[in-house]
Amino acid sequence: MADTQRTIAELLALLADNSTGDISEQDLRDVVVSLANSYGGFHVSTPIETAIALVNTPVKALGTTTVSGAVRGMDMPADNRLRYTGAPTRFHTIRAALSVISAASNKVFEFYIAKNGVVDTTSGIRRKQGTSSDEGALALEFHIQLAQNDYVEVWVENVTDASNMTITRMVLTGEGLVE
Repeated sequence: MADTQRTIAELLALLADNSTGDISEQDLRDVVVSLANSYGGFHVSTPIETAIALVNTPVKALGTTTVSGAVRGMDMPADNRLRYTGAPTRFHTIRAALSVISAASNKVFEFYIAKNGVVDTTSGIRRKQGTSSDEGALALEFHIQLAQNDYVEVWVENVTDASNMTITRMVLTGEGLVE
């Protein structure tokens, strides 16, 4: 029999009154599986310039990404995409640290976390690139609820004009929270 992740509410109901001894070995395995966090991450292994066609219009950041370390309940089905494969729905902490260069000087870029291809504007962090040779760094941290097969990505927009940018380095991680 397969182990099943259960919500905290389901686990509490199961364990609330065991005076009749009706908690099975399978139930105990489910408790262990349910209390284990999901986690995963990736890094940019090959930088690729992200084309910015329109000012103030977010696009998915480009770059070849590679899974970093161990994963549990998460995978990377495409570049710059971390997908939650576990169950049940959980809040996740998403963290990204990145270094960028710009195709032109004095440009302001805003970076976001997008869920299922939809940018969450409350996750935005801005970075001004003084000269095109500057390699600037920034960090994003965001809490977001993910159901099975939901995914997150890093998106970017140029607030100044349509100049392109490149993420030269990036590490993105996600960790599920037991709720």
